[in-house]
Amino acid sequence: MVSKITPQIFIGNAADARDAINKDFDSTLNLAIDLDIQDNLDEIVVRRLKRHKVGLVDGPGNPPLRMVAALLLLHTIVESGITVLVHCQAGMSRSVMVVAAYLDMVGISNLDDSLAKIMPLRKVDQYSVAMYNLAQSALPIAKSVINYGKQK
Repeated sequence: MVSKITPQIFIGNAADARDAINKDFDSTLNLAIDLDIQDNLDEIVVRRLKRHKVGLVDGPGNPPLRMVAALLLLHTIVESGITVLVHCQAGMSRSVMVVAAYLDMVGISNLDDSLAKIMPLRKVDQYSVAMYNLAQSALPIAKSVINYGKQK
């Protein structure tokens, strides 16, 4: 089941991503290192769905810069004005944490408040502690990148 988080950002799972070709999404962001979505070439050409991927493992073991990459890619997609389905295998850990961290990164709400908003919509699994720690370590770097060159 897809959860709408902002007008442009949705969270889902692998099945939602496979079905995205028939939905109103402009793009998908796959955060599962062990998942590849294969589309029929004709469908992709007609639909012009853009698939993006930054592979994260579920739980500990992710390099912080990989989380930074996921946050910056999500930021680039949203800034371009298109809708995006952020997903992993189950839509319960990686996708939830990246979207919550994104909301913090852009100043919509802090990480804890973002999670509090998302958690009633998405079941969050046992890996959330490791993913939370990863998000916290990546946020300062991602924030400095998106604010680079802006006047204070």
